[in-house]
Amino acid sequence: MGKYLSCLDIRIEEYKYNGEKADVSGLKAIILDIKFYVGKIFEYHFNHDFKVQTDGISKVNIILSPHDDDDRKYIKLIDIMNIYRFFKIEAYMALSDHNKRMYCLDLINDSLMFVFENKPVIQFEIESVYRRIRDEGCVLRACWKKPVSSPDKTMTAQIYFELHETLDQYLRIKGEFDYDRLLWRMRPRSIDFGLLSWFDNTAVLLYEIGLDRLSRKDEVNKRDYWIYRTDNNLLSFYFHRAESGQAHGQYELGKMYLNGWDKHSPDLQMAKYWLGKSAEQGYSRAVKIIE
Repeated sequence: MGKYLSCLDIRIEEYKYNGEKADVSGLKAIILDIKFYVGKIFEYHFNHDFKVQTDGISKVNIILSPHDDDDRKYIKLIDIMNIYRFFKIEAYMALSDHNKRMYCLDLINDSLMFVFENKPVIQFEIESVYRRIRDEGCVLRACWKKPVSSPDKTMTAQIYFELHETLDQYLRIKGEFDYDRLLWRMRPRSIDFGLLSWFDNTAVLLYEIGLDRLSRKDEVNKRDYWIYRTDNNLLSFYFHRAESGQAHGQYELGKMYLNGWDKHSPDLQMAKYWLGKSAEQGYSRAVKIIE
C-alpha cells in the first residue's frame, strides 16, 4: 500500500443507474481543464514540493458525475480512493476563464479535504498545496531534472516549463549568455519530457518519448530526437527510421509533416521531400499520395 499521496486523476461517470450510457459530452468538453491542467499541478506538487503522508491511500480518483445525488460518495479500493462529484456544467461554462480555474481548484481541494476528513495533518498539507496554486494564479513554473553540462563545461542546458492553459516547454541555456528558448506550446496532456544531452558544444539533443510506435517498448526512446543549435537558434527533428533509409519510416515522417503534430505545424515542403524519398523506393502508399 502506498505511503504517500502521489497520483490524482479526474474521470467521468458515463453510465446511468440503470446501466445505460449517459450524455456526458459536456463533461468531456471540459475534462482537459481539470485533468491535465489544475489536476496535474496538484499532482506535481504532491510529488515534488509537498509529501502528503497518508499511510494507505496513494491515488485519488475524482469522478465527475451528471447525477447530483452522487456528490461526495466515495469508494476505497486497497490504496485507491474514488470520490464522486456532481459537476454543474452550465454554471461552469458561464464563468470567466479566471473563475473557471478557481472553480476547478476549489473542486479538487474540497474533494481531497473530504476524502481525508478528520485527518488534520493531511488536510493541512493539502491546504498548503491549494494555497500555493491559488497564490501563483494556477500556473506551474518549474524545471525538469538537473542541468546538463556541455562537453567543454562552458554551458548548461535544462528543460524549463510552464503549465497553464497550455504546456509551454523551454530550453534553458546558461553560459556566457543566459536565455530561455521556447520550444513548443502544446495542449496539456502530461508533465513528462524525454532525456536531454549535448551532441557537441553547440548542439543539444532532446529525445522524444514513444513517438515512434515501433520503439515505445524502449525504456527511453533514444532513436528520435530534436536538435537545437545554440550557434544559430535552429530546431530540427531527427526521425531514425526515415533518416536510416527505411521507406515505411520515410512515408510516416512525410505523413507527419503533411498533417502536422503537436510539436510541428504542417510543412508541405518537408512532406513532399520525405514522401518523395519513400516513393523513390517504390513504397505504394507514398506513390499514391505523390500522384
